[in-house]
Amino acid sequence: MSNAGAIDSQLGAALRQLRLARGLSQTELGKSLGLSLQQIQKYESGSNRMAASTLYRAAEILGVDVGAFYAGLDTNKTGGTNKPAPVLIVPMLAGAGSTRSREAELADVARKYQTITSTSERDLVRKLIAKLSSAPAQAKSA
Repeated sequence: MSNAGAIDSQLGAALRQLRLARGLSQTELGKSLGLSLQQIQKYESGSNRMAASTLYRAAEILGVDVGAFYAGLDTNKTGGTNKPAPVLIVPMLAGAGSTRSREAELADVARKYQTITSTSERDLVRKLIAKLSSAPAQAKSA
């Protein structure tokens, strides 16, 4: 597979991951983009290349920056592609608290969590987050 073909496949995989993270079917995304289900399938499989304008519109519909499609994409100096690093896409909750700084905080927490090698420590972090997120609002602001 050529470098361009590998990148198209990786962009298609990112499209699929982002679409699924938003809970959209291929038909729903296609309708929003003015495209057929079959065209979305071709994009996701990497058999058809997405135009920049299509990628931009898809990012708008999926509520992400265009860069989200390229996250984890890595090309090496020989022209081939390395397997991209897995990318976790987490939809942000809509509302007043959903700001760019909050998105940056979430990304920072996720990056730092990934560096914790101890299973028991990761479990403690998850338990702490669960406890804090279920605490009454008054206790959270204290």
